Amino acid sequence: AHFPDDAGVHSALADLYARWGEDARALKEYETLVRIEPSDDTHLVNLGEQYFQRGDKAKAIEIWKRIIVKKTPEAYARLAEVYAEHDMGAEAIDMYMKAIALKPKEPQFYRGLAGVYERLAALAPNPVIELNRAVAIALAGDVAGGLARIDALAPALSGYHYFHAARADLLRRLDAPEAAADAYAQALELAGKNLSRLDMVFS
Repeated sequence: AHFPDDAGVHSALADLYARWGEDARALKEYETLVRIEPSDDTHLVNLGEQYFQRGDKAKAIEIWKRIIVKKTPEAYARLAEVYAEHDMGAEAIDMYMKAIALKPKEPQFYRGLAGVYERLAALAPNPVIELNRAVAIALAGDVAGGLARIDALAPALSGYHYFHAARADLLRRLDAPEAAADAYAQALELAGKNLSRLDMVFS
């Protein structure tokens, strides 16, 4: 009561109440933190978590979405992390793609995206998901590692044009122009020479 606007005090109280299972008091403290420091994403994450744990997913998402009011790539990535932690894969991918669109050279965004695909693949193994994961790994900086993962998918995806388009792009990045050209030719053949179907996210 002596420090009504002291974020440190309210944060400590919120954590204590949460540990003690006094959810109502913890919720009140987290709401106070959001009011005192509305630009601190951590407070929004914690407040949303309180509602999520109570089973009110809609309210939690409503609060978490306030993170992206700033519309910065970092804000979109932060919300993507929250979604991923709660097994909301599609939503996490959407947020990472928004972050990447604004800041396409940030490796951390691709690492996060690769992590989402890894979790999705663990839940429901799928070669296309693994292809997306490999591409994200490559764009995060491990081009050779990404290509190796893609090559391992050949038995399942050799008839899929994006498989060859991805190989072509990574081979180009590894300075293998002839192999890249061959892979791209295969992609074009499978896509029916419709270039609009090869609008990959590579840059």
